Amino acid sequence: MHRVADRKKAFTAVRHLFVSSLGSLLLVGGGIALLEVTASVVRNVVGDQKLPILSALDSSSDGNVSAFVGAGVAIAATLLGLYYATVGVVASTIYRDVSGEVRDLFVRERNGEIYIRSLVLTLAGGLVLLVMRALGYNATGLTLLGMAALAVMTSVWLMILGQRLFGFFDPSLLSRALSGQLLHAMRTASDPKSRGNDVRQTRAQYEAKTSPATYVDIVHLIEGSTLRDARAPLAITQQLLAILTAYSVTKDAIPTDSKWWNQVPKHHNWLTMDPTRLDIAIRTSTGFDPETEPDYLWLEKKIAELLQVTLGAAFRARGGADALATADSVLSLVVNLTARLQVEEALAVEVAWSKAVASIATSQEAGSDAISGSTVKLNQMAAAERLVLPLIHMWLGLVHAAEALQQRDLPHEWSLALDDPSALYKGQLPTATRHLLEQFAAAIAREKRVEGRVVTPGWWTSHYAARSMTEALLQTETALLDAVHSRTFDRLAQFRSEGREDLAAVVGMASLELLHKIEVHRGAVRAAEQKLASYRNLNTDNEQWPEQTVNSLDPASDRRRILRELAIAIPALRRNQFDSQEPDLYGQAYQFVFNGAFDAILEGQDEAAIALYEACFLEMEHARRRLISDLKNLNTQSRVTYSAEPLIGCMELSGYALLMQEVDGRGIWPVIKQGWDNLFATNEQAPEMLMAAASLIDESFAMTAGGLERSRRSAVLNDLFEQRGIRKDGWDNFAGKREPPHPSPIVSALVPSAYGIHDDLHTLFIAEYLVGHLPEGTDIGHRVESLQKQIGRYRSESTRRSEPEPGQSNVRG
Repeated sequence: MHRVADRKKAFTAVRHLFVSSLGSLLLVGGGIALLEVTASVVRNVVGDQKLPILSALDSSSDGNVSAFVGAGVAIAATLLGLYYATVGVVASTIYRDVSGEVRDLFVRERNGEIYIRSLVLTLAGGLVLLVMRALGYNATGLTLLGMAALAVMTSVWLMILGQRLFGFFDPSLLSRALSGQLLHAMRTASDPKSRGNDVRQTRAQYEAKTSPATYVDIVHLIEGSTLRDARAPLAITQQLLAILTAYSVTKDAIPTDSKWWNQVPKHHNWLTMDPTRLDIAIRTSTGFDPETEPDYLWLEKKIAELLQVTLGAAFRARGGADALATADSVLSLVVNLTARLQVEEALAVEVAWSKAVASIATSQEAGSDAISGSTVKLNQMAAAERLVLPLIHMWLGLVHAAEALQQRDLPHEWSLALDDPSALYKGQLPTATRHLLEQFAAAIAREKRVEGRVVTPGWWTSHYAARSMTEALLQTETALLDAVHSRTFDRLAQFRSEGREDLAAVVGMASLELLHKIEVHRGAVRAAEQKLASYRNLNTDNEQWPEQTVNSLDPASDRRRILRELAIAIPALRRNQFDSQEPDLYGQAYQFVFNGAFDAILEGQDEAAIALYEACFLEMEHARRRLISDLKNLNTQSRVTYSAEPLIGCMELSGYALLMQEVDGRGIWPVIKQGWDNLFATNEQAPEMLMAAASLIDESFAMTAGGLERSRRSAVLNDLFEQRGIRKDGWDNFAGKREPPHPSPIVSALVPSAYGIHDDLHTLFIAEYLVGHLPEGTDIGHRVESLQKQIGRYRSESTRRSEPEPGQSNVRG
């Protein structure tokens, strides 16, 4: 019995081998026959004399032909053995302990399979020629030439493929096949032929699910101790990002009830459960099995998990420099996802990116010993900035979506989606809205079958579609705003606690950009919300409409908080001289804090204004010295002129504080004045040095950056006067009009005339405060003297107006 069973198994094995090889045998035989027939046909047309190669070889060359073919067969057999030996070496080392799926990817690599088939065809073809020769059939020269060409190509292919095989010591090459497999699965799921075809949908999902699982094995293999090259995980990262980019477009074409989506449990909320079901459960002491719902993020979640590992591995090699290069791909991906209102998908990618980037920013090693400390530091600063950049681009993606909504003819899109499924899956609609319109389309199709016409009015579908899109828009906005604090303030505090004020400053300045864009572009989101609300119809008897959730984020207030954090960091960022090889964190933070102090003074934000001004005041001397060092190659006059800017800046801010004290009747001028008093008490030469700096600036005709900034700030002050209604229209000494622009002589003197010109505010500081600390006879310059006279005239007029007219008494009855 055992022998019979063994014979059956042997027969089955032989039959299987024969059937498997039959295709190759037929291909070889057919190829040789085709070459022989071709040679015969062409020989009959052109003749033997013109193309001797088409003639059959005579018997005198039997020995040479047999030797040639035999050598070709031997070479093919040797090459086949060399190939399998190479495969065995790689498989027994790198792929020794891997899963069967990964090993199968390597062994069945497409180029390798093609090469093996070519070798086998060469070997089989040579053997067939030898048999033909032995049977007395003389093959034509064309057939031998074809076999020779195939033998030469296989020899060259071994060189090419051999290099490729040893390249498989980098397992990331295997993942290319997985990438193609995933893309094929996505195309199948989104193909119109798959709609309503559960078999195709299920097959596509299975194909897609197996690919990430094999990716995990490859990633773990890359994480092995023998692999320390950043290129492997980086290559896989780029593949995964490309997959997500393609999927973000393909996803909209997959029906929401497709088998492509993974089904996950949906448990009941017992605190909000339907009263009837709750009563039954309590009376019977039972529970309810969870329902199931499609998980529209299953693929993004799997890929995000892989990204955390691949990015982490890439960032640990070569200081993360190569991995940081993927930032553009990540930013492009998240902005496209958010523009499609796929915010959960975008956040999944952003979280994976942030975790990996944070590892390089906070790592004490941050790379191999071959990487210099300065390079690592630069990479860490670049990484810290890229912790915030994705959120900036996600917000811009939302703004793009909001602006696009305002331009779209939404009722027309919704109507087309109900009539034509292809229009529904080509449009950019949120997943929930597509699901809703799918249900509406099915209901309307039933109406047409039963009633012969559409019963549901268009305004009804527009109402619910607009409500669904409003909910998606607001959910996207809320998710982004909720993420701001953890990406800005929390990161900043983390770096500060680790003693990395440089990284805290980088995050702070990137946060300023984020908050500014939120403040500027929030109106676009509100406009899109209003447009969607215009489709709301109260006739639906459904007054539930999505509303913006309360969020603690206040961009203006949070910007001031960030600026105060930067003010704290400035002393730790000091450098004696600018180095063009590094970001000028000190200079950038100083400029941001200075302009923040100006804004806070004009806006009456006293607490922030004091903190920001005092930071600039404390850095006045260091900034001056650094400018002298930075400009050492300029002539003395230019160097002194430019280095005076920090002094002029602090005097200018003091002038604005004094002016706003007069405008509002409150402010920070007393605090600022006390600071100057303390300085002058310890440095008696300071007043004269400040006056000299002011004289140098006022007498200089150089177009400096500081001068342009002072002009910009003057324009802002002019706008403030206009908003407050403070004008000189009612004051004209020559016409006899005696109504000043403002009760304060200082404000009246600085209100611009019809020409829109007034002095820079450092002259006010000199005229009203610094003069009192200068020695008698000090030349204060024409501009200061002119402003003093202006203020004096207004004061005199104010005093005169307060005195009683002749014949009147100050005594009240």
